[in-house]
Amino acid sequence: MILSDVFGGVFASKSARYGTTAAGGTANAGTVFELAPPVAAGGQWTETVLHEFGASGDGKYPLAGLVSGASGELYGTTFLGGTGTNSKCFSGACGTVFTLAPPAAAGGTTWTESVIWTFGYSYTYADGGNPAAGVLIGPGGDLFGTTVYGGALGEGSV
Repeated sequence: MILSDVFGGVFASKSARYGTTAAGGTANAGTVFELAPPVAAGGQWTETVLHEFGASGDGKYPLAGLVSGASGELYGTTFLGGTGTNSKCFSGACGTVFTLAPPAAAGGTTWTESVIWTFGYSYTYADGGNPAAGVLIGPGGDLFGTTVYGGALGEGSV
């Protein structure tokens, strides 16, 4: 069973926990991390950074937690970044929805991040811009979320 803690992290009972940082990483644009439980009771948890944001076309500043898909992939949003160019957004791009796929091989360590949507905030684009919350996965696997700005009236969208 996948649960979400009060800080927006994702975890499966007695296994790793996953979360985001709004800053940090090489570009100081945020990270996705994993916390693995201690091997022995009372031991230290182990942190592993799975992705650092800020590369060209990538998102920046993941402000919300993550959700886990049926195959163990993680989904989240970034407040800025992506491939858009819009002067209304602070960095020229209005945020993303991303997925982080677990390692393909058993025992692998490399997760693969993909931007699956870049927001194009404009008063004429209904997709909005700058998501500050995460996404939810619907019964059919569709992703649902909200944005702070943009949409038909410029006041956000669902």
